[in-house]
Amino acid sequence: MLSAEGWHDHYPATEPLEDFVAEMSARIRDMLSPAMRVREQLSLGVPFHWHLENLVDGAWHSESACGLFFYPWFGTKTEKVFINTVLPPRPQHLAHD
Repeated sequence: MLSAEGWHDHYPATEPLEDFVAEMSARIRDMLSPAMRVREQLSLGVPFHWHLENLVDGAWHSESACGLFFYPWFGTKTEKVFINTVLPPRPQHLAHD
């Protein structure tokens, strides 16, 4: 399971194990760069839905989402974006001209 700022997802191990570890390492590496972000949706200031988004050719795409069943449904909705800049993005995440 990976998690970040409310978002979480389960990734069952697959064979070959070396490929699975490489894929998870790459995902964690991307989460430490501006190539991935967590977009958090709030209602009345209460977080209720999270998206792990991936930067592909200059556009954000939701890779995974999770949320709560119960939250202030009729409240005013806002959004927060969490992004890391610890590492630079890998070349495949940079916009292609």
